Amino acid sequence: MFVALLCGEEIFQRFLRSIEGIRLMMTDLEMPGMNGAELIEQVRKIDASIKVILASSNTALLASIQNKPGAANPDLYLEKPIEIADLLKSVEGLLDVARQ
Repeated sequence: MFVALLCGEEIFQRFLRSIEGIRLMMTDLEMPGMNGAELIEQVRKIDASIKVILASSNTALLASIQNKPGAANPDLYLEKPIEIADLLKSVEGLLDVARQ
């Protein structure tokens, strides 16, 4: 299942209602309200096993948070724009899914 939401708070509330079966979350770094790093931190407090991709077109901001210690670190950083083939490969790698 794929769900697209626009703000961090809305994403987190949806996560709380649908926690069963979520294996991967992709979020933008910059969103209204709760940003992507804050969202990751909240999600990881509840379920640290969920794989997380953090995307941003703001390379300076993305670089400033990379490799900082703490629970908010995603499993993968992606710089936008993102090629669909690269995204698919990244998701497959994180979920350890072989292409059929």
